[in-house]
Amino acid sequence: MKKLLILAAVAGMSFAANAQQTMWVHTGQVHWVYKTDTVGDMPYQSANLLTVLEKGYTLTNIDSITVKSEDFADNNVLVNYNGTTADVYVSGNIANLMTVSVTGANVAITQGNVTNEVTYTLQGETSSGYFKQTGSYKSTIVLNGVNITATSTLPAIWIANGKRIDIELAEGTDNYLTDASTNGKKACFFVKGHAEFKGGGNLTITGNKKHAFASNEYCEIKKSVGSITVKSAVGDAFNVVQYFKMNGGTVTVESCGDDGIQCDAETATNPDEDGHVEINGGTLTINNTVATTKCIKAEGDVNINGGTITLNNSGAGEYDTDDAEVKSAYGIKTDRNITINGEDAVLDITMSGNGARGMKCDTTFTMAAGTATITCTGGDCIESGDTASVKCVRDSIAVFTGGEITVNTTQDEAEGIHSDGTTTVSGGTINLITYDHGLKSEGDMTMTDGTINYTVTGPASKAIKPEANLYVSGGTISGTVSGGGETASDETVAASAGIKCGGNITVDGGTFVLKATGDGDKGINCDGTITINGGDFNVTTTGARYGDNSSGTGGWGGWGPGDDPDSDDSDKSSSAKGIRAEGDITINDGTFVLSTTGGEGSEAIESKAVMTINGGTLEIEAYDDAMNSSSHMYVNGGHIYTHATNNDGLDSNGDMYLNGGVLMVYGAGDPECAFDAAEEYNLYVTGGTFVGIGGSNWSAPTTCTNVQPCISYSGTQSVGTTYLLRSSNTNILAWTVTNSISSGGGGMGPGGSSRGSSALVVISSPSLTKGSSYTLYSGATVTGYDEDWHSLYINPTTSSTGSSLGSVSSLATPYSSIGSSRW
Repeated sequence: MKKLLILAAVAGMSFAANAQQTMWVHTGQVHWVYKTDTVGDMPYQSANLLTVLEKGYTLTNIDSITVKSEDFADNNVLVNYNGTTADVYVSGNIANLMTVSVTGANVAITQGNVTNEVTYTLQGETSSGYFKQTGSYKSTIVLNGVNITATSTLPAIWIANGKRIDIELAEGTDNYLTDASTNGKKACFFVKGHAEFKGGGNLTITGNKKHAFASNEYCEIKKSVGSITVKSAVGDAFNVVQYFKMNGGTVTVESCGDDGIQCDAETATNPDEDGHVEINGGTLTINNTVATTKCIKAEGDVNINGGTITLNNSGAGEYDTDDAEVKSAYGIKTDRNITINGEDAVLDITMSGNGARGMKCDTTFTMAAGTATITCTGGDCIESGDTASVKCVRDSIAVFTGGEITVNTTQDEAEGIHSDGTTTVSGGTINLITYDHGLKSEGDMTMTDGTINYTVTGPASKAIKPEANLYVSGGTISGTVSGGGETASDETVAASAGIKCGGNITVDGGTFVLKATGDGDKGINCDGTITINGGDFNVTTTGARYGDNSSGTGGWGGWGPGDDPDSDDSDKSSSAKGIRAEGDITINDGTFVLSTTGGEGSEAIESKAVMTINGGTLEIEAYDDAMNSSSHMYVNGGHIYTHATNNDGLDSNGDMYLNGGVLMVYGAGDPECAFDAAEEYNLYVTGGTFVGIGGSNWSAPTTCTNVQPCISYSGTQSVGTTYLLRSSNTNILAWTVTNSISSGGGGMGPGGSSRGSSALVVISSPSLTKGSSYTLYSGATVTGYDEDWHSLYINPTTSSTGSSLGSVSSLATPYSSIGSSRW
């Protein structure tokens, strides 16, 4: 009887096909929907087979055939879940190419050799179902308010189709996918091919077995996406092979047991499918809490060109017994490059576990545009004798061309940026807010433009620390170190520095505003040579010596000329310095405002070798020597002003050569002086215009080739009083005393306290001529001059000469004295 009724119905529809819109063939939970104007003849073959558009139906499988006045688009499949069951509706034009299996709410569809893309729409709710699609042609999966909880060994959705799969989140819908712990595949939502998410709806995935979402090829999040949330995953939140690309939408990983996003194309030969991550827009938030996990892990490049990315990882490092080392947790980790290059890109990484690292790439890190903030609050992870230290950024090569990056650390050994190779800064802003080193480069560091700001607080920490050479030709370096010194277990001492260079420093330009406030801290500390051809330097230290200075050498405490222990950093002590080098210091040009007033050993410029000044402008306030060299000192040009309150103005532990320049030099009171060459060495004057005022001057000018004569005067130098040197009616130079001559470091050495408290003034000028007569006046009134350098007036004009202090009737070389000689 059922067969006769179906045949009668089909016959009736044949006659009225053009009057109806669709014909529905119902076979259990699968419904085949044909447009009546397309079915044509429906031949009845044998005793039990009906054929509609090349699809044959066994009559015993047909429950009913109905005709409805409602449309159903071609190339469409609709899956409607309802509790423990599901109904599947298939367009008639593809019915003969589809194999559909439905058991309860478990739906499996095999797509044959279609020539047009098929759209699969999933809707409804099931607590015990899944959807599986197999095929070899691209397709679209529409999630239209579907909630699937799988309870079998299959994913909630499994697209076993190796082609492009569009995943559309229907506008205004909320969709939920949850798999079972018995899932035998790699993810709750698993796509064999390449998945492209689109549509303004929302999707929430829970991965109870392994990953939340996985693709064997790539995954792309388009601009139109509403939101994708991974509620939790035992493994990765997103596990893809070729690449992960995000152009928009909101992606949130609330919790995962492994990586937030992992791209692992280890054997890819196509550079477009090499396991890279590209974020161009949208909002991405990933939260990790498990040890050694990564918010983003890629075999290829990680490129951030836009969007707002927030990565939070509280996982710590953990010892790996296979590799016998501590493995770290990361915000971003890649085997290749990391590039941040989007004006609207905002990256915020927070790492709180011990041994955790913000970003690590095995090749080049590039900061070109956008904003990045990396905060690491953990300390070392020490397990089984191995240590993983915190780093905000770790790379092989670091390149900064634009944008702004800020790194924050709070514990010992936690570094901001660490490059295993070279570092180049040509633009942008780098903010280093760290406890330990701010920026460390194992190779050369070059800076041509940009800004580096730093606040470094840990003891013996360095803000900028190239282990090789440092080249600066532009940009600004500014900040404060405050950690002071630190004594190691072997009692050796190290202190903080704004810049600590393991090789040579060359500066052709740029601005340096450096402050060091801890005892023993330094503005610039260099293990090699320093050559400065230009630039602006403002360096301030306020600390004194740290540690024990007993291993120092020389004449500290008034033991006469030469070195004092505070100018030598022994391994048991460290003194505050403005600019210090183990090798030669050569200044050819530049402006320098240096203040080192914290206490004993605080020197403005110290070279442990030769110091040469060929040009530039130097203004120095120092507690200890203003300028100190362990070997010879050459002043060939430039403008120098020094005020050393407790030691020498210029102190050379070899010969001192004054060959040129304009110098106004104040040393401390007796036994300190303006110009101090070490015992058995000499002071040679061949040029320059200078006035040096100190308590004494251990080093008398010495006869040499092209000697320029000097005049010395011993007597009171009163602050505010102007002194004038004249020859007949010609004014040579004048100076107004601006600093009192304080008592120096002692008075116990040769010629110590017996010299009293009066000052010794040393004067020279190219205008001085051997054999001529000169008179020194006190209380002059200067009305004009060719040059004023810190109240040293060259070729002045006066309205009053004041009163005479004495004369030289015939100037001798290398010097003559007005009044009693102190040499």
